[in-house]
Amino acid sequence: MRKSKVKKNYRKLDGIKLENKAEGIETGIYGNVSVFVAPTITNLIFSAAIVDYSKKRTLYEQGGIAQKLAYTKAKNVLMTLVDGQAEFVESIAVGDITIIKMAGFDATFDPDESPKPGVVRVDGISLERLEKGTNSLVSDCGTLPKGNTLVAILCEGFPLPSEVVIDSDGNIIIPKGFTGQIRTNVKHQRRKYWRNLTSGVHYYVYYIAITAKGISLLSLPVSELCG
Repeated sequence: MRKSKVKKNYRKLDGIKLENKAEGIETGIYGNVSVFVAPTITNLIFSAAIVDYSKKRTLYEQGGIAQKLAYTKAKNVLMTLVDGQAEFVESIAVGDITIIKMAGFDATFDPDESPKPGVVRVDGISLERLEKGTNSLVSDCGTLPKGNTLVAILCEGFPLPSEVVIDSDGNIIIPKGFTGQIRTNVKHQRRKYWRNLTSGVHYYVYYIAITAKGISLLSLPVSELCG
């Protein structure tokens, strides 16, 4: 299994994206108590910081510069707590990519796991709520040459295990024991719509490109909390 650490890309987030990320981390850690035993930050403290940030963000977006200082303070408090959660998750995961993603974080990968020259992997993937409060998500990816077909896979609650492979015949081989619900979207467009999902659940999306030369590697996942 590939070893990894928590990717600190969340530090670049602000606005609703940071709020969504924090909510996903909250669901991932406190919703999997059998894995994340005795978190160093209580659910009560983390949840309160998210709620406070959400209120200050809304006031800042509606009231402008006069609300910026309060928003910035709330953001700094939340970011500090997210950093603490990242340290805790790394201590539990000990390099296990699946556990890192289960906690709502993205994972880094070892350099030797990068695609070999000439091997395609879809990148530039995004997964976002259509609107907050709905049970729908929309995913997208970077531009690909004409003629390619894109297949998207959406996992409910858990990311795919790191052992998943796509063989030379195009079969997606998932290890035994994986119980997550999976949806596949084969519509001929980059944007994929995912409706009638479960509110409060974290979802993970992957893309595969089918080209004239064959089938791409499974993309790195992107996650979002539904609701």
